[in-house]
Amino acid sequence: MHPVKQQVKLDKKPRFYYYSTSTGAGTLKRLQKARKERGDRMRKIVMLLVCVGLVSLLMSSCVYMKVQRPHDKNYDKTELGTKVGKSELKSVLWLFAWGDAGTKAAADDAGITVLRHADVEYFVILMGLYGRITTVVYGD
Repeated sequence: MHPVKQQVKLDKKPRFYYYSTSTGAGTLKRLQKARKERGDRMRKIVMLLVCVGLVSLLMSSCVYMKVQRPHDKNYDKTELGTKVGKSELKSVLWLFAWGDAGTKAAADDAGITVLRHADVEYFVILMGLYGRITTVVYGD
């Protein structure tokens, strides 16, 4: 007969693994169950991290956003001019939108004939429940 070898693994709960030809079936099932539990735990952690990442990506500035960006690409040669004109477009409930946010409407607003620079401002509340796009032009 072969002697029974006993190995103690101390993690959270002591487990005994017997390496013997006579008790192999029960030990194999316990080992498979422990591996499955660890795998399930890791899958849950990975899924949680993926969900948190997606939510943070999708929900950034979901309550309030006000951003202004330029239309130009040559920022070092920007001349603003003496007049400022604005035009805006508004949207409510993702269904209704009205207004003209074009550069021509903004230039006509201030009587600008020579455009020097243009900016666009985005103002959004509750992921677009209310939104406003304003075009600001500078010139003479």
